[in-house]
Amino acid sequence: MSPADLEEALVAVLTTMLTDGRHDPLALFELHLESTRNPRLRDTLTDALRRRADLIVRQGRAAGIELGLDDAMLLEMSVLGILFTALTTGVPPSPDESIRTAVRTLLAAITG
Repeated sequence: MSPADLEEALVAVLTTMLTDGRHDPLALFELHLESTRNPRLRDTLTDALRRRADLIVRQGRAAGIELGLDDAMLLEMSVLGILFTALTTGVPPSPDESIRTAVRTLLAAITG
């Protein structure tokens, strides 16, 4: 996997989540809101976030990008922010380019 492959994979996943798979991230955001009132749920979501960040670290290494866990957490939280904003303010008719720009900018900032 190359850095370009990692970018493509992230863009594909985000685009799907904003178009065909909108219900999954919306349900996740509902859980995040509920976790502010439920500490056990918060712990579960925090563990899931760490596991996704660990996966990002491994995917980055496979693409030849050395990411630390903090960088992976930043990328994961940024992706969640992109999804939340797009889903709650209206998805552009063709989100691919805006998603690609956001992902490319995030990866460039993280990798230097």
